[in-house]
Amino acid sequence: MKKIVALGFVSAICAGSAFAQVSNFTGPSVGAGIDFKSTTLEVSGGGANFSGLGSQNIIGTISGDYGFALGDTSVALIGAKFDLNKTQIAKASGGGASVTLEESNHYSLFVAPGMLLNDKTLAFAKLSLQSAKYGLDGGGRTQEGHGIGYGVGIRTHITGNWFANVEAGRIAYNSKDIDSASMKTGSTVASFGVSYKF
Repeated sequence: MKKIVALGFVSAICAGSAFAQVSNFTGPSVGAGIDFKSTTLEVSGGGANFSGLGSQNIIGTISGDYGFALGDTSVALIGAKFDLNKTQIAKASGGGASVTLEESNHYSLFVAPGMLLNDKTLAFAKLSLQSAKYGLDGGGRTQEGHGIGYGVGIRTHITGNWFANVEAGRIAYNSKDIDSASMKTGSTVASFGVSYKF
């Protein structure tokens, strides 16, 4: 009888410890960070085709998510992320004039199921829906683009309610038409940031 009681006591302690570890990553969080984005561009139309165009950009971001416990060692993060500045996709110049294709109003909605590596670190895979507007810097017509993002990341505890986030991912957009040209973009993104859990 004593052995049964002891085993039950140990099991309760282990279950409580696992729940405490998961709770480090559940609930609401807000964050800020920097994205290093490398974007490629393919253009077709007007009798010409171009590929290999693109640029590199540094972007400030803000985000928010909510963590749901899926089990003793698994969590799902559901949230949104927003860019704070525009992205230059490509620039062409000639005849004393230049034109720049820009991406603006970029945001994503994501789900990120993850597993605990230890009581302080969560590793996760991320799948996201992406949205942005594309247009020329001189104004004129803009085109909204939608795509899918996927990647992996780690969230680890720093101190108190603060966490560090590191991610790597890829974004692929559908083709879009601007001024008789069909364009397709894709981006590789490395993200670094911090988040605060309430």
